[in-house]
Amino acid sequence: MGVIPIINENDCICVDELRFGDNDTLSALVAVSCNADELFLLTDVDCLFDKNPHEFPDAKPIRELSSIELAKLDVDVAGDSEWGTGGMATKLVAARTAVAAGIECILTHGAKPDKVLRYLRDGSENELMTVFRVAPDDMQFAVSKMT
Repeated sequence: MGVIPIINENDCICVDELRFGDNDTLSALVAVSCNADELFLLTDVDCLFDKNPHEFPDAKPIRELSSIELAKLDVDVAGDSEWGTGGMATKLVAARTAVAAGIECILTHGAKPDKVLRYLRDGSENELMTVFRVAPDDMQFAVSKMT
């Protein structure tokens, strides 16, 4: 389609009974239903870290994970950001949902849109962000679901 929808549940006009839960999971489900190529999850840090970088200055960035590594991931992901609920935990659930459906997922800083644009334009691996890669087994599963 060539479009990039921005999914934000709390901007919808709806009643509380129809509330979904969190934007991250909602965006992953929309990406899956649209058969998207990529899903960008935006947050208040540049990438996934092995622990909360706001609390631990020695936190190490995690630049890339396969779906297998993502499934086994054990990092401190507690907390909400100032903009929403769920924190990193819901982003990891969304990433798992996306890569299981064959959709590459990129987690990066939402206040730095130039990073997303450079990634889309150049596929730049020099950006500090986390890319959740689809494993070949996931692609076979995703293709079998579509046929």
